[in-house]
This record gives sequence, structure tokens and C-alpha cells, in this order.
Amino acid sequence: MKEQQNHFEAFELAQCASKHNQKILYLCSSDKEARLVKHELELYLPAEEIAYYPEREILPYDRFSTSQSIIQSRIGLLNSSKENLKVIITSGLNLLEKLLPKSFLQLARFFTLEKNYPSRSLPII
Repeated sequence: MKEQQNHFEAFELAQCASKHNQKILYLCSSDKEARLVKHELELYLPAEEIAYYPEREILPYDRFSTSQSIIQSRIGLLNSSKENLKVIITSGLNLLEKLLPKSFLQLARFFTLEKNYPSRSLPII
């Protein structure tokens, strides 16, 4: 029964996104529901018009970090132009997370092993 409800929600959401010329942020109760609504919505709208902002998939007390693919997906969506997007889907939990400021992310550099770096090129912390 829940799948039929998500299908109906996706249809209504697609109708609303097509009718109005505004972007829609659609909040779901869980990440699983958000993914399901996204996949259902792809039946009615082109994939370029839909964005999904995933959860970190870790608990606050876990000692490991979020997977690189999820981080890339989240940062990619935040830094994208969003001109073609009509619907952004996420869970309510994501609204409560504190994000790093953009200035901090612009200072980040990627270092590789087996390469020598002069100390002047290393960031000051």
C-alpha cells in the first residue's frame, strides 16, 4: 500500500513541478522514502530535473566517516547551478545537519601519496 502512495505522491509532485515555474524541495520522513520517491518521480520527469540529497548513512557516535560517493553527491548538488532542477528530494534529518562553510571547502586540497610537498604549500591549521 505504501508503494502505491509513493507512486501517487510522485505523480502529484510531477504535476505540480510542471505546472508551476518554481523549484520544489520535497521532504520525506526517511532516506529510504526519499530514494523511492525519486525513482518514482523519474517516471514522470526527466532525470536532469530531479535531484536527490542523500543522508550521511552513519550514526553520530560511529567512528568512521561517510563514504566518498555520498560526500561527492552532496557537494556536487550544493555546488551545481540548479537552473534545470525542478524538484530536490531529501529527508528532514538533512535539514538539521550543520554544513561546513563554503570558504573552508575552497581551502581544501587533495594530496596524493608518493609525492613530495614543500612545507610552504601545506595549509596552516
